[in-house]
Amino acid sequence: MTFSTSFIKKFSWFTIIVAILYIIGEGYFMFLYGQPHLHTLADLIAVLLLFFGGIMTLKYNNLGIICGAWGYSFCINYRTWVWRYYAKIEGVSDASTDNVGNILFFLLLFSFIAFLISILLNLPKTKIK
Repeated sequence: MTFSTSFIKKFSWFTIIVAILYIIGEGYFMFLYGQPHLHTLADLIAVLLLFFGGIMTLKYNNLGIICGAWGYSFCINYRTWVWRYYAKIEGVSDASTDNVGNILFFLLLFSFIAFLISILLNLPKTKIK
């Protein structure tokens, strides 16, 4: 599967915009719920990887970092969603936990699709004979 340079650039800009929105959303969540700074470290790593991956792809056409960034973001979203999902099943969650879980489920699907796209971008263009 071959992708145009235009698509790769748009995907890179999309990734950078997502990184910016991610840090804004994470900051808002931290402010709203008083989340400790240590809990935010994994999310900050995801933001840095997404931002750096987008820049590296735009500047050097380095698609590996953007793929790793989306994979890491998917794993972070999965981990945080599963924690809230089990809390809901066990009946120990409150309304705010359930709302965050619903948002995380959307982000989980979103990051999974972006991860799949980034994997497809990294497939070899020619077969080795």
